[in-house]
Amino acid sequence: GFNGVMTALSHGVPIVVAGQTEDKAEVSARIQYFGVGINLNTSTPSISQIKEATLNVLGSETYHSRAKLMQEKISEKNAVEEACQLIQECCQSSS
Repeated sequence: GFNGVMTALSHGVPIVVAGQTEDKAEVSARIQYFGVGINLNTSTPSISQIKEATLNVLGSETYHSRAKLMQEKISEKNAVEEACQLIQECCQSSS
């Protein structure tokens, strides 16, 4: 799920994902789009699909560098502070 993905990326770890239910399809598509891992595009991956994707991710500097870049971007954010600021702005503009 999203929280597991964000935890991995906050540590700079590239990801192999599978899943098409709940929010998994969207989260998996984003992983693929940003190049931080491999989306297996299935809810029932085979052992060979998992093995091949994992070896690909582990052996690819591209996935590692993209995950490290995402780690840097995540560390630059203070989500709680930004959320509080947005809430304050919304409250001020509605009054």
